[in-house]
Amino acid sequence: MPLRHIVTLLTTLLVIAAVASSGSLIAVTGFLNEQTSSIENNLESVRSVEEIELELLWHARNNHLASLTGDPQYLEAARQGSDDAQVWYQRAHRHAGNGAEQSAFEKLSASLDDYFSAYESFARSTLSPGEAYLQTSPALGRAYADAEEVLRMNLEQAALAAQRARDWNAVANWLGTCIAVLLLGSVAIVIAGSRAQVYRPLLALREAITRFGERDRSARAAETGALEIRQIARSFNEMADALERHRTSQLSFVAGIAHDLRNPLGVMKTALSTLPNDLSRPSEHLGKTVAVISRQVDLLVRMISDFLEISRIEAGQLKLAKERCDARAVVVHAVDLFRAASPIHELLVDVPDRPVNVVWDSLRMEQVANNLVSNALKYSPAGGRVEVGIEQRDGEILLQVRDQGIGISREEQRAIFEPFQRGEVSRDTIAGVGLGLATAQRIVAAHGGRIELVSAPGQGSTFSVYVPAEAAACQ
Repeated sequence: MPLRHIVTLLTTLLVIAAVASSGSLIAVTGFLNEQTSSIENNLESVRSVEEIELELLWHARNNHLASLTGDPQYLEAARQGSDDAQVWYQRAHRHAGNGAEQSAFEKLSASLDDYFSAYESFARSTLSPGEAYLQTSPALGRAYADAEEVLRMNLEQAALAAQRARDWNAVANWLGTCIAVLLLGSVAIVIAGSRAQVYRPLLALREAITRFGERDRSARAAETGALEIRQIARSFNEMADALERHRTSQLSFVAGIAHDLRNPLGVMKTALSTLPNDLSRPSEHLGKTVAVISRQVDLLVRMISDFLEISRIEAGQLKLAKERCDARAVVVHAVDLFRAASPIHELLVDVPDRPVNVVWDSLRMEQVANNLVSNALKYSPAGGRVEVGIEQRDGEILLQVRDQGIGISREEQRAIFEPFQRGEVSRDTIAGVGLGLATAQRIVAAHGGRIELVSAPGQGSTFSVYVPAEAAACQ
């Protein structure tokens, strides 16, 4: 999984946990706030209704004292009590809630109105205050009973709201525990995921790089964790493998150079040891020895030239001197050069009757053809037929060299065009340092072409060189 997907997944998980936690807490606190407000309203109603009851009792007391003493002060206090009772009723009615409570308040209002109206009516009549008090007592009892009903309803509602608050408090405690577990679990998942997908793979990658930097060439990074880290680890491993192959190639190159330089030097040393002490008198043996030494020196010069050539090509200093020419000349010159080199080989030329026009560097392409023909002869130690041909096909020039030699395995074909790469079978039996094919491929590539190989052990090899024809080459 890519690192950005991991980060997005973990972030989403934390956001979901946070939103769920916040939403749950908001819902719980909202409900608890609603129950608290309900309790406050009920308590305010209870307080107001209790004040109404006190005012009713106070009103009745003052009326009774007024009937006994005839003191007008008590009558005035009674009238003030009725006014205060109406004020407390209005305050209590503002906190009325459901329909049943509204009906109870309306009933209480009617009872209060009946009581105070009856009292005023009897107070203005010819009845004595005592008789008026006795006549209004039933209305007072009804008003007080209705106030008690409103009081009961509010107390029941307050108790119900308190019970709901306690229940939701328990739910809130449970929910808080679940949210805490959820958050801790989410954090644990984020930490575990980060360690498994990011932290540990990065530590392993750093350790592998450190070990490789300390010359542990076998160090490789485990390709685990997020996609980007796996890609980095894979790139590091590929780089380490390439460096190891390069190091192996360097060692092989040094061994090959030592081997190939030792052979002509050994031959020269042996030839020199057979020279007579007196060189003033020429002899047939002396001439043969000098000829051997001369050939070995030519071999050393050619090897050194190959080294210089591949060095210039690898440094990007290959320059082509293109010219319009007949491509058949390259094949003819290569065959003529090697026709007399090995009597056990049969060189066959296959060229068209008509000119094969192309624009390329003739000397460089002749170098390619010479290398392919030379290899065909060297890697066919038992002799046989070597076919060299050229033709124009599908807008390309095809130069082909086919032999009946020892062939090349599929494993060796993958690196055959790399510098200093040679087959295991021919490394100790056939001279060379493995630069010819590498040089040829780079020359062909500089012309915009390619080299293809078809070969199998014991079945010979066919090298096909494709180079753009004249029209393409002139661009």
